[in-house]
Formats: sequence, structure tokens, C-alpha cells
Amino acid sequence: MGRTRPFHVLSPEVIPNWYYFNGIVQLTMAFLFLPEMFLAMSKGWTSSVCSTGSLYAGRISGTVAALWVVSKATDLLETLLLVMDGRRPLMIHVVHHAFSLLFAFTYHNYHFAFLRWIIFLNLCAHVILYAYLSPRPFCFLRPCWLTVCAAQMIQLIIPFVAVVTATKTLAQGEPCHASVFHLAVAQLGLAFFLVLFADFYYERIVKYGRQRKRLLREDRRKKEIVGMNIRSSQTQSCSARSSSENSDEQ
Repeated sequence: MGRTRPFHVLSPEVIPNWYYFNGIVQLTMAFLFLPEMFLAMSKGWTSSVCSTGSLYAGRISGTVAALWVVSKATDLLETLLLVMDGRRPLMIHVVHHAFSLLFAFTYHNYHFAFLRWIIFLNLCAHVILYAYLSPRPFCFLRPCWLTVCAAQMIQLIIPFVAVVTATKTLAQGEPCHASVFHLAVAQLGLAFFLVLFADFYYERIVKYGRQRKRLLREDRRKKEIVGMNIRSSQTQSCSARSSSENSDEQ
């Protein structure tokens, strides 16, 4: 029996349009956030993870940071849309979005400096993801699945390094806009999702490799069968001509 759908969206275009317009919004936010990243990095890596600077006080960067927090709620809305479309969201999808929402609303209130890396890289990862999922290409982006995998991992690896840097800075008695407790929680959460996503993508890549090898073997087998059929038909044709010539001579 086929899987029945408990709900139906009004139009099959809802999910594709969601991917497209959400991707455009995330791309705009990432572009507007670029000056903040350049300004922070101009003062060095440690400063970018320990000094808030204009991150929350700036009119544009502060607005993007606030909108990013709101976007974590829309991520859960996306999960609901997938369910209404009769799909079954992966558990890693649901868990990631739920924890991201809790993390964003909690850590944004403390105005931690290292959050700028999480915001920017998460926006970039979502742009690449939605560019891949959207049937309507936007801008110049045409990412492949491996690019999506890389972006998802990078958005976890670099913030993890940022949190470790902030932790070391505090341990050395230097000023840093963060707390030891919240850094430890962030480090634990990032490490958890790093392992989770690494395992998830590794299984997918291995599965893809096996499927590709199987398809290549099947394709080679088909070509061999076609070649054998061609040689067989040529042999039969030659035999037929030979028989015909012998009949004419007689």
C-alpha cells in the first residue's frame, strides 16, 4: 500500500516558492552583513570572536542579527510545510531546527561577539542549500550536493573554532564578550551537531558512491550486451550473404 498523505497544501508550488523566496531573503541578509564581517576581521580573528563592536549596535548589522533570530522560527515553519506536503522530514532536520531556535533566542539576548560567525555562516549555508533545492535558479548560484554538504559542515566547524578561541581568551584573563558557561554549552552543542552531520553526510556520500558504481557496472554490462548483439547480427548477416552467394553459383 502507498503512503497516504494526511494533509495537502493548496498548491504544489508552495514548497518550491518557499525555497526560492527564502533563499533570496537569506542572500540579502548575508550581503548586508558582509560589512560587519569585514570590519570585525580587519581587527583580527580574536577580536572578531571577542569584541561585539557594532554587531548589535549597528543599524544594519543589528537588524540582520535580529532578523536572523526570527528566521530560526521560520525554519520550523518550513518543517510544518513539509509535513503538510505529505513528506517526512528527517529527524536530523527537525532536531537541528529546534535547537537552532532555542540557541538563537537565548544567545542573542546576551550579545555575545562570537555569534557574528554563527549568523554569517548560517546565512551563507542556507543560501547554498536553498539555491540547490529551488527549481528556480536565483542569481549566479548553481551549487551541487557536495557543495551543500561542505557549507553545512563549515557553518559548524568555524563557529566551533571561534568558541574555542573565546574560551582560551577568557582563560588567559583577557577581555571577551562571552561567559565561560555559555561558551561551554555552545561548544558542546556545536560538537554534537558536528558529529551528527558528519555521520549523516558520510553515510550519504558512501551510499552515493555505491549507487554510482552499481550504475556504472550496469551501464558497462548493457554496452557489452549491445556489442554482443551487434557482432551476432553481423555474423548472421555475413552467413546469410555467404549462403546467398553459394545459391547463386549453383
